[in-house]
Amino acid sequence: MEGLLAKYGKWIAIALGVIGLIPSLVVYFVEGEQLDKTVEYGLYLTYIISLVAIAAAIGGAVRGILINPNGVRSTVLGVGFLFAILVVSYLFADGSDYMEYQKMKMTESGSRWVSAGLNALNIILALATLSVVFSALYRAGLIRLRK
Repeated sequence: MEGLLAKYGKWIAIALGVIGLIPSLVVYFVEGEQLDKTVEYGLYLTYIISLVAIAAAIGGAVRGILINPNGVRSTVLGVGFLFAILVVSYLFADGSDYMEYQKMKMTESGSRWVSAGLNALNIILALATLSVVFSALYRAGLIRLRK
């Protein structure tokens, strides 16, 4: 059963990728009023594919929890950690530059959320970089952990 799910999941991902690629290519070859409609349909397709991907991710997580109920603790810990990063990112976000984006009708709240997203990206990037460096140093034997 597990191999069957992995095989079909791979093919579904490839199919969704090809479906998403088609509107992108069409945008390069279409001009004028048709371009607006093509972009609009491409956005709708992107929304649909995003919803399918979100549902698959949530479904996979729920399936994993049902198969291994002991993994709930680590799942909750990971989600809580990401939530804490988002909270810290939002607290340090500054939406004061929203006046520079008046053409896009950006609000101060929207600008603050964009800033929070960038802050979260930077925090997660820094943590990922530190974990790779730590892993390399540990494998090289330069860092030893007490047992």
